[in-house]
Parts: sequence; structure tokens; C-alpha cells
Amino acid sequence: MFDAISTMTQLRLEDLSTLTKLPYRRIKDQMVSDVRSGMVMQSGDLYSLTSGGMDLLSRFKVYKRAHGQPLPTADDIHGDDDRDDAETDDQASQPLPQTTEAQVQSDLDDTPTSYAIADHDGRITDRMT
Repeated sequence: MFDAISTMTQLRLEDLSTLTKLPYRRIKDQMVSDVRSGMVMQSGDLYSLTSGGMDLLSRFKVYKRAHGQPLPTADDIHGDDDRDDAETDDQASQPLPQTTEAQVQSDLDDTPTSYAIADHDGRITDRMT
């Protein structure tokens, strides 16, 4: 989901569901969680990654490449929890909680972060703390 959002800059839930081939309900539930955690910001019906979300995505990609693992694709996702449960119009129209970039930055300032720099082949070339 993060990769799709970062590629398109901003996406609606419906578009994210189409791109990832995941049910709308699963996308919505994940975005609620990601907005609350400060990784995704919602502006109207558009979702975008915060700087924390971009950092998390970048670190995930570096980690996967460093361990010789492929990045997950939409075809990798299977399971019963991907069912698209029926959702009432009332539930669908509920706004998600809003998180400002200032709130996210405040949370990030309190969190120690380590970075690994990798070359284009995913080999770690430098580490920073």
C-alpha cells in the first residue's frame, strides 16, 4: 500500500484498492491504522505518505534487498482475511481521524532512528544512527 501511495503521491481508497488488488474494507482498515500511527496523512478523500511513512517504506526496501528478499507484490497476498466484508453506507461515510504533519514530526522527534544506506543492488554501504 505504501509503495502504491508513494508512486502516485496521493490516492483515494478506491484507487488504492484497485492498484493493490486488495478489498476496499482491508484498505480502509489499514489506512485508519496508518493515519493514527502518523505514517499516512488524509486530506479529504486523498491519502499520502508522511515523512515518517516515506522513511518506513525506504527502510523496508533496504532491509528486503539487504537480505536478498524480493519486495512483496499484490499477487503475494492471499488468505481468508482478505474477504471484502459488507460495509454499510453509514460506515463508509465516517471520516478518518486527521493527523497533521506537525503532530507526526513531533512524534518522530521523540523516536530514535537508525538508517542504512544501500547501493542499487541493496548492499549496505553506510549506517547512521
